[in-house]
Amino acid sequence: MTEWIVSSSVLILVVILLRKILKGEISLRLQYALWALVLVRLLVPVNLVSSGMSVMNLEFFRSAVQIEAEAQDFALPDPGISEPNPDLPLEEQETQYEANRAEWERERDEYKRAAGPVYIANQLLKLVWSGAAVVGTVFLASNLRFAIRLRRNRKRLKAENIILPVYMTDEVETPCLFGLFRPAIYVPPEVAENAAVLRYAIAHETTHFHHYDHLWAILRGVCLTVHWYNPLVWRAAFLSQQDAELACDEGTIHTLGENERTEYGRTLIAMTCEKRPALLHTSTTMTGSGRSLKERVTMLVKKPKTARYAVIAVVLVTLVAVVCTFTGAKREEMEQTGPEIRVDFEYTVPDAVLDYAMEYVQREKEMYIESGRNPSNGLCYQVTDGKITKLTPINIGEKALEENIYMYLLEYQFQVDHPEYVIQTGGFDMKDGWLVVSRHSQPYLIFHCDESGWRLIGCPSTYAIEDSYATPEMLGKYGNAYTAAAMEMYEDFLESTA
Repeated sequence: MTEWIVSSSVLILVVILLRKILKGEISLRLQYALWALVLVRLLVPVNLVSSGMSVMNLEFFRSAVQIEAEAQDFALPDPGISEPNPDLPLEEQETQYEANRAEWERERDEYKRAAGPVYIANQLLKLVWSGAAVVGTVFLASNLRFAIRLRRNRKRLKAENIILPVYMTDEVETPCLFGLFRPAIYVPPEVAENAAVLRYAIAHETTHFHHYDHLWAILRGVCLTVHWYNPLVWRAAFLSQQDAELACDEGTIHTLGENERTEYGRTLIAMTCEKRPALLHTSTTMTGSGRSLKERVTMLVKKPKTARYAVIAVVLVTLVAVVCTFTGAKREEMEQTGPEIRVDFEYTVPDAVLDYAMEYVQREKEMYIESGRNPSNGLCYQVTDGKITKLTPINIGEKALEENIYMYLLEYQFQVDHPEYVIQTGGFDMKDGWLVVSRHSQPYLIFHCDESGWRLIGCPSTYAIEDSYATPEMLGKYGNAYTAAAMEMYEDFLESTA
């Protein structure tokens, strides 16, 4: 959602700026058409592709997106309040229960503080969707109520050569076009009684119909419902509604003829309405407040025509804006597979041993990356660094050397961006923000080497070696558990390849 909010807001600002700079330099239809890009961006919640030009590449926005991703999966842990000891007297049970409850509340408060911005973002997300439900209800109810009122109080007017039905009603203060499946023109009684004004009103609303403005009005309401929290979207809705009227005036004059321009303008002035059109209403309108009418009359007098340089400027700026706002942040390799594993020791080991070690640690890293995306406690983290700190040769005796068997203790660490979010298991300890393999989980790489090269024949952990190969029988046969593990795994290897 953060990407959606940021990209659509930037696009709105670009269109508002273009509208201001090129006012009077481009046709009113083209000025109105620019809002179609904003409409698409507000209705499409996903990015088309990733791009290096996306506004989401800015570090501040990338951080906000990460917080939102964590917030979507956030969940407060609730192990429940521990029950008091039933063997205690009732009063002591009540005291113990209150103490347990206080401890439970303290732990939850600490968890919220640890989550920080993630918890706040999670609450804001809930507020956003709750608000959208409220605004959506108002949007549907107000238009349904308006439709019922129109149907109850309307009278069909006779009009020739009109593709839409025309009704007179007291429910409107200005001529309007309303309806989704059966749109109709509605006019107040004073307009119906004036043939000249009625003619202009019908021509104006018919142009709205040809421009599909009754459908755009519905989509505008949907945008306001979903993005109700964004003041820029409300500003865009208001300006796009104004531009719809400007484009409609231009189209109406084109239909009526240039000789009607002056009388049409006078009609607009005479029908000035003090109320602003309701943005959540899907009806069009012919007039509006004095300020908006002043702009419309000015444009009627100015007769704006599109200059070639203005078209070029609009096309170039629009293309750049689309690339910057319809695309997501460029996804680096680290985001998909995590950082490259590095070697943090200086002594030399065989290349094949190091390759196997890197492969092993890579698998472990990918497991932790996946765990960080979907942790059970609802908090997310990323693996930001990974390193092999040691590959220590283990002395497993002359017999093993004669068979070209080698054992290496592998030690490695991962760094994460939010150590407090990591669920520590028995396999890792946390030290200074690094996940360090605990002693019992340290892996031992066992190799056999011959003329064909190095082959990994086993990878037991410390716990597995001590549990399975430290038996009296094994110790009596090999002397120690590590030699036993190496030799027994070599025997299994020979059997599997025989």
